Amino acid sequence: MRTQHTISDLVDFIMLNRRDKVLKLWTPIQIADLLVTAVEDRVLVYSVGSDGKIDGVIAGVKFEGCRTLSIEVVLTTCKGVFNRMIDVLYQWYPEYAVEAKRHGRSVTYNVPRLVSKVLKYETTT
Repeated sequence: MRTQHTISDLVDFIMLNRRDKVLKLWTPIQIADLLVTAVEDRVLVYSVGSDGKIDGVIAGVKFEGCRTLSIEVVLTTCKGVFNRMIDVLYQWYPEYAVEAKRHGRSVTYNVPRLVSKVLKYETTT
């Protein structure tokens, strides 16, 4: 079972699972460029299932001056994966705000509140 994956593996996962929603007009090269930036900024979290296959990815860009993470990609294929990945981001950047596009609008999330909601939801389901 593989425990490490390449940018190419992540691009393949996104292309296969995006279903005309996530980065639908992006080419594989554009997605790879985003993922490389996310690696450089340490704003790339991906999840691997028990079968060794990727089952989720969050990627973004870090703006240190305003202590903000701008999330560009959230894609999961299994329940609970988002919860684990957002918790990892919070552990890495507890003092950062998180921004993302939601239904065409920019939204700023209160990360501690989001993490507590996610963890609360996970324990009740």
